Amino acid sequence: MDPRLHTRAEFTAQMITQPTSLNAAPEWAKLAEPLKTLLDKVTHHPAMADNLQQTYSGLTNSRTNIFFMWQFIGWTLCHLYQVNPTLENLSRGEDKPWRKAKGRASYAKMLILDDTPGKLDMMIEAMYPEQKGLHHEFGEDILEAAKGLD
Repeated sequence: MDPRLHTRAEFTAQMITQPTSLNAAPEWAKLAEPLKTLLDKVTHHPAMADNLQQTYSGLTNSRTNIFFMWQFIGWTLCHLYQVNPTLENLSRGEDKPWRKAKGRASYAKMLILDDTPGKLDMMIEAMYPEQKGLHHEFGEDILEAAKGLD
């Protein structure tokens, strides 16, 4: 897909409909399936509506905590999809994205489930000061999906 021509909705649909190989290692599948579920839930959050029909590489209408997590989870899946799902004989080029995908999934879980005055909110406000105090609640469906990440 061309990021200049296709929308974020189209990219997301492609990411979450990638079938998991029947030969996938359980550890790979255990990471892929919850990430796809979480990406789907974040994509359908009302705060993403303004951004979904824009081209993937286009400017965003709203740089919210929801958009940030959509982008973060999407890139995490991109790293995972670079790895042989059997996890057999990983090359040096596959080992790095595998470790990165696992680390990013753990970090995504921590950012979403953090119920203290959050790290995610501070990160968003540091990058986009206009977002100060404008953070969206994730909702129970996203919180539950995040719990599925290990």
